[in-house]
Amino acid sequence: MASDKENDSQLEMFDIFDMDEVRNSAKRAAEAAKREQKEDEPASADKQLDELKSGPEHLGKAYESVDFAELAVHDNDFENCTFTGCHFVKAHLERTVFRNCTFTRCDFVLTRCDNATLDTVTFDSCKLMGLAFGGCNKFGFTPSFNDTLINSCVFESNRLKGSTFIGCTVRESEFLACDLTDTCFDATSFDSTMFDACIFKNADFTSAHGYAIDPFANKMKDGRFSLPEAQSFLYFMEIKIE
Repeated sequence: MASDKENDSQLEMFDIFDMDEVRNSAKRAAEAAKREQKEDEPASADKQLDELKSGPEHLGKAYESVDFAELAVHDNDFENCTFTGCHFVKAHLERTVFRNCTFTRCDFVLTRCDNATLDTVTFDSCKLMGLAFGGCNKFGFTPSFNDTLINSCVFESNRLKGSTFIGCTVRESEFLACDLTDTCFDATSFDSTMFDACIFKNADFTSAHGYAIDPFANKMKDGRFSLPEAQSFLYFMEIKIE
């Protein structure tokens, strides 16, 4: 039978081994976290450009302050990518696929997006001017907009079911023959924006303001609106309330 002294010695040895394993595990976890953080950080400007020119497939990349107007990225495929402070002014994005991507503080001005795919794409604090979303691929068209300026843009025959416009400003734009079922316009302001032949089923305008919607030119049933903004419907009814 082992003595108490031998037992204490063995326990002490186990404690040393356990502490060494804890230190090694912590070290490995820290190195893994560092590698993961480094992978998430945008590469240098030159490396970003080299990666964009290397081929049409881009998976899990981060782009920052890239001017896409100078790059030929049409027919490219971006998946799980982030774009921060990038410029798409007059960029050509024809047939480009964006899937599970996020744009933050990016500028899209007169951007060509014919047959582009916007599948689960988020625009956060962006500026969109002069875009024709009607030309985008109708399949998988699921954009969301947060705190974004949408100016002189046209949504035509787009299925925006379940999309969100949160804290956005929509100016001089058009929604033509769009399905707005379950679409949420939370705290979004409208100015000189037209809705025509749209479906408003369960669309939420309760905290939106500045809109003017013709109830005779759109399918308004089950849409959600609130006063005093909903009084704008009366303008199209050509009646006076005194």
